[in-house]
Amino acid sequence: MKKNALKALQVLVSLSLLAFLISRTDIKAILSIVNSSNLLFLAVAFLIYVSTVFIISCRWYILLQTQKINLPFKKLVSLYFIGLFFNNFLPTSVGGDLYRAYGAAKQNGKMALCLASVFTERLIGFFAITVMVLFSLIFISPEMGGNYVLILSILFFSLLLFFLLLFFNQRFFSYLTQILEKIKAMGIGKKLVHFSESVNLYRRYPGTLLTVFAISISYQLFIVVFSYSVSQALGLGLSVFDFILFVPVIGLVSMFPLSVNGVGVREAGYVFLLSRVGRGSSEALSLSLMIYAIGVAVSLIGGALFGLQRMEGKGEPAFRTNSLRLLAKSGTGDAKADVVD
Repeated sequence: MKKNALKALQVLVSLSLLAFLISRTDIKAILSIVNSSNLLFLAVAFLIYVSTVFIISCRWYILLQTQKINLPFKKLVSLYFIGLFFNNFLPTSVGGDLYRAYGAAKQNGKMALCLASVFTERLIGFFAITVMVLFSLIFISPEMGGNYVLILSILFFSLLLFFLLLFFNQRFFSYLTQILEKIKAMGIGKKLVHFSESVNLYRRYPGTLLTVFAISISYQLFIVVFSYSVSQALGLGLSVFDFILFVPVIGLVSMFPLSVNGVGVREAGYVFLLSRVGRGSSEALSLSLMIYAIGVAVSLIGGALFGLQRMEGKGEPAFRTNSLRLLAKSGTGDAKADVVD
């Protein structure tokens, strides 16, 4: 009931924000901007967005290799495309992440390690975009009425850094393990311990974590270039620097589960921030909706790959159930045995 209520609330937030924004916008102006789009720039933007999937697949590949899970890179790219498809057609990104972990674990049965790689990838990616947001707010905060926004952002960043360091701290990990081991129901505690051990193993490889962080920054910069290309296609006349400032902020806000996949929140972000550089709501909404449309179009590649897997008998409609079975199997034994130093 609570889960359904949350989904209903997210849908309500998305629809309400979109309705509010559209009510204050000239629909004919949006259609005019979209109809006059430069198809060449849209094609370039599409290809750039496709390339970002290869970039984030690379950081996942590195994390799996660190855990001695050797999967072909093209397999991980395929799983990432399918995960992207799931993310766009499920209320949250959890479905796509679960599928990626399940798809990787189906090759070796190490569900806890695969889940840990996805979790660590997401964690470092979140940290990377937060760093970029902090950089953005150094320039944006004076335009937003004062430095209090920047101060709050620095506090948020410091808190995130503290928890990141704490998470990979051995003393904290030992304390966490003691707490988790007390959960006896259905062996959940033991599985959570195995998962936390798998994540904590990355503490031994700071070089790997720094590499993944650098790739995450590169990924965000590609998203900036992608967004800029879409704006060029729409003839908005914005600079690359505008997108370096705005895209990370909008991306971070859209991550929070306030609406369905950030729909509505993302559009409101573009309307608010682009107004700071003299662009109207029609231009901002045109840009945001086109960016979203291209993202959905790229994710359809994952839908096609998933369909091919199902036709070949490799897909698994009940992957959530099977992933839990794999996790249960991987809950026995010591995670350290799965890694060779």
